[in-house]
Amino acid sequence: MELLQLKYFYKIAHSRTLTQAADELCISQPSLSRMISRLEDELEMEFFDRNGRNITLNKNGEVFLHYCTKILNSVDEMRDELSEFKNRKDLQVSVGFYSMSSLLIDIIGKFREKYPNVQIRVLQHYHEDDSVSSLDLIVNSAVPGTEPKNSAVLLTEDILLAVPKNEKSYSGGGTQIRGNRRNTVSFVSKRTSCQRYNGKLS
Repeated sequence: MELLQLKYFYKIAHSRTLTQAADELCISQPSLSRMISRLEDELEMEFFDRNGRNITLNKNGEVFLHYCTKILNSVDEMRDELSEFKNRKDLQVSVGFYSMSSLLIDIIGKFREKYPNVQIRVLQHYHEDDSVSSLDLIVNSAVPGTEPKNSAVLLTEDILLAVPKNEKSYSGGGTQIRGNRRNTVSFVSKRTSCQRYNGKLS
């Protein structure tokens, strides 16, 4: 059963003749007749009493019209509500973007292209008074094995340690953080996952 069949049935039920319904629907009468016949065959019952060019609803048709009207009204209400939702200007998404800042502009640009009516509130700096419950999405880095349950890994990166070439522990092929605990390792923020990882090595 298709929505178009319901629309055609509804029009026929409120028309005097099949010809009138076909004219108002801008289709040929044979095409309209075939579509209604397929609907009747599918449900294994007839909805109209036919008398020449005139057609009238029978008892089956009256019951079907009742539910057909409810369905079509619901579809119209759904479209109105979706249209209203689409055009709303008070929609807002709050995102805590504490990592991957280089991708921020590209991600927000693509989101705004797809959802131009949604306002985006971006937090890039972590504060103690930030309420996680007020955020719809958080993009952050995490130490392996400490990811929240309701999270997804976007990408993984190695943690690199930059040292002067004249550093005694520098071998030319890389070094281990654990081998440099006698030195001070500086990070941008105490709130970053790298700093937390550094704390694990203390």
